Amino acid sequence: MRESGVPEVTEDLRVARTRTAMHQTFLDLVAERPYDEITVAEVITRADVGRSTFYQHYSSKDEILRAVMAGGFSALADTVDGGLHDEHLEAWLGIFWDNRRAGRIMLVGQIQVFIARQLAGMVEERLERLAASSPERPSAATKLVAAMIAEGQLGLIHAWIMGQTAATPEALAQTLRLSAQGLTRALYGR
Repeated sequence: MRESGVPEVTEDLRVARTRTAMHQTFLDLVAERPYDEITVAEVITRADVGRSTFYQHYSSKDEILRAVMAGGFSALADTVDGGLHDEHLEAWLGIFWDNRRAGRIMLVGQIQVFIARQLAGMVEERLERLAASSPERPSAATKLVAAMIAEGQLGLIHAWIMGQTAATPEALAQTLRLSAQGLTRALYGR
């Protein structure tokens, strides 16, 4: 209990509800119009939170985008090495499917470039760990390989949510894993 007598769990639930409201509002706005046109003020108004509350959680709309995508980024990046978040990939793809209207907008244009860069950075971290333990460092630059994996993963997801192929989240997750791990094995022997 805190000095006020209110358990910390209550505050944690409020924080979670506030973040959830801001995330959903942000996704709704992304589904409505281009990312560049969305303002922090709109997120604040539609999520019914105060400006100071928003800035307690995020410093910009780019940061809320990173937060919305964080779980999925971790799960996608972990396909490279079977990391901790890999087991959540199917669930994240299910969420992405449920919000595919926003996803269709997020995976094109400038916002896709931003997302790909964020994901590539996470993949690169995992590849660097693999390279450090590999007897022979691959000739391809890790940064380029990470960009290729990230762009490939996002391309598959985009094709899926655009209806170019029918697949369950589980089947798509398996395809993402096999392609990332196949490339990783080819380059790092793992």
